[in-house]
Amino acid sequence: MKMGVAQVRAIRGDIKANLNVHLRWMEKAATIGTELLIFPELSLTGYEPTLASALAIDLHDARLDLIQAFCDQHGMSVGAGAPIRTGPGIGIGMIMFHPHQPRWVYTKKYLHADEEPFFVPGHNERETFYEYPRMAPAICYELSVPAHRQRAVQLGADVYLVSVAKTRPGMATATEMLTSFAREHRIWVLVANAVGEAHGMTCGGCSCAIDQSGRVHARFNELEEDILALTVPPNR
Repeated sequence: MKMGVAQVRAIRGDIKANLNVHLRWMEKAATIGTELLIFPELSLTGYEPTLASALAIDLHDARLDLIQAFCDQHGMSVGAGAPIRTGPGIGIGMIMFHPHQPRWVYTKKYLHADEEPFFVPGHNERETFYEYPRMAPAICYELSVPAHRQRAVQLGADVYLVSVAKTRPGMATATEMLTSFAREHRIWVLVANAVGEAHGMTCGGCSCAIDQSGRVHARFNELEEDILALTVPPNR
């Protein structure tokens, strides 16, 4: 299966503009036969926790129909990030779009302490998707939580799909941790990070794919927007 990550620069707080960013890179991904494309954390708004209450959307927001229509037309699945209204508050969501299927959302379960004033932890009925290869999503801080990584292993994931908004040093630390995880559990890891300013920091790019041996299979630099796509075989 050909899957990829999009390393993009979000326009702060502008959902309409960021939808256009997503569609532009989805178009590029489609031209190279990408079947699944993952964007960085909160990619539809930018990683801006202080704006989350004003920008939060629900799963059926009509603006998302543009992404759904593209997925239907091109047979592509997409994971895009947004603050999502839930019963108890606002969650950090990865909205999953699949061709001709209802969209659903994976919501970040483990929050960093800095996020707790703005978001509530997610409670997910779905923790994986696809069967061959099986995908397990993760959002930023979750990758550093052993229980989250182990849950992906317990669920039989072939690929750990990580959507983040990290500085360059933060991304270096995450990559080191994930290479060990990939090697120990014979699991592929794909990481989508943003570039540009977000919440008073500079996102450090370096999005990457890590194979089952723990080798960094491909990696971007810290500045450029681009798509990393490769074919990932199932473990089973």
